Amino acid sequence: MRKARKKKQSKNKETNTYRLPMSEVYLKMPDIVEEELLQKFKEKVNTWANEEHDYWILFNQRIPYITLLHKNNSTTNTLGDEVIECLLNIGGIKDIQDITDSNGLAIIMRIENKAYELILAPYMEGVVKF
Repeated sequence: MRKARKKKQSKNKETNTYRLPMSEVYLKMPDIVEEELLQKFKEKVNTWANEEHDYWILFNQRIPYITLLHKNNSTTNTLGDEVIECLLNIGGIKDIQDITDSNGLAIIMRIENKAYELILAPYMEGVVKF
């Protein structure tokens, strides 16, 4: 007779915001639509954004969703303006969080009644200038 194997538990119980499964709690939260709160989000993105970067990526691998943003110095729009516009076109914004172990922001979204985490980060690896 075979003995039942016990499942091994991970010794590393620390979790990373990026790796957490999306909770139903986010779906119960109201979408952020008030102009004052959207302005705070824009300011957070603009404060976080490093001016030395010209290219940014907004992505989620599970959907899949990818948007590349290029900062054009001749425009008056900020990165925050463009990111919020993109986000509002694909769903409801729930929250925005710093990712502590990388140079990025996690943006919690409601897309087709499911919660997803989109990442906004500087992006130069896939850009070829010639």
